[in-house]
Amino acid sequence: MLIARAVVIRRGRVLLGRGEDEDFWTLPGGHIEPGEMSGQALLREVAEELGVADARLGRLLWVVENHFVYRGERHHEVGFYYLVELPAGALSICGGEFTGPEAGVCFRWFALSEIAGFDIRPRFLSTGLGALPDQLEHLWIDDIEAGTA
Repeated sequence: MLIARAVVIRRGRVLLGRGEDEDFWTLPGGHIEPGEMSGQALLREVAEELGVADARLGRLLWVVENHFVYRGERHHEVGFYYLVELPAGALSICGGEFTGPEAGVCFRWFALSEIAGFDIRPRFLSTGLGALPDQLEHLWIDDIEAGTA
């Protein structure tokens, strides 16, 4: 499956989301539809999930091939991780979780200094978000073989 994810960082905090029935966090974004370019898909997902129609797409940070088990099934996901800038005033940083227009998903701003203590997937994000690459990186992650799925 193809996905696109938004790395939204503001004032030393990163925006993470999770399904209401999940116990782990991930970046906003979702599936790339047939015929969509990854950046277009991401801006569509940001509008759907966060209600922000005028987000700006930044540079591509990572292309990630991720092998993992979710709800008992093996998956192979290829993800495009972009920096995304939200307009001033959109999703102001305040305490606690909040929901966007899409049902079943909640969000929270996390201080970059505290994310190592949370279950964030894919797992490379726990350290990768605190040290963004200067140039595009291609990562291959196998959480099945590592036994961390």
